[in-house]
Amino acid sequence: DWSTYGMSTFSYEGLYLGLLRVFHSDREIDLELAFSRDDRSWMRTTPGKPFIPLGPGGSYDAGMVFSSNSPIAVGDELWFYYGAFTRDHADSGSDQSASIGLAKLRRDGFVSFDGNDSGGEFVTKPLLTDADQLRINAAAAQGAVSVEIRDAEGIPVPGFQFADSSECHGDAVSQPIAWQGRAGDLGQFKG
Repeated sequence: DWSTYGMSTFSYEGLYLGLLRVFHSDREIDLELAFSRDDRSWMRTTPGKPFIPLGPGGSYDAGMVFSSNSPIAVGDELWFYYGAFTRDHADSGSDQSASIGLAKLRRDGFVSFDGNDSGGEFVTKPLLTDADQLRINAAAAQGAVSVEIRDAEGIPVPGFQFADSSECHGDAVSQPIAWQGRAGDLGQFKG
């Protein structure tokens, strides 16, 4: 059994994200990730799976974790500072100690699309851009990512199809995409 025990929220890349404190019947508190598009209706991303879990028994964060308001961007990572307690909510004895913990996440690493051995494909909703170049966040050290641009009706744009795309290999949060060897050629798509 569980119940909610509060949530700290922050805006991130056009969404609202929340670190939901989940109070378990055994008196432990961990943090789950929640999101909202309007700051009114919220959903848990993976119910029952902690975003910042408790540490192993006897550790500084074995009993409870409490979130701060928002992460701090440090290079290619997001740093989440959190309050950590050695004992659960019911155990406030003299051996309860508190400290500050740090959880690190790859920038924009809240969710991912994962392919299998035969690959994978996904289509985004239509995007508005004022950029000259498309950059992606991809962990493709064991594979490759290609990108295709489609018009509002879903028809591939000539010269910007999968066959024209450079393949991204490696693991980086800001990899440029090029078509027919031309990176930074998105002027015709602005607006």
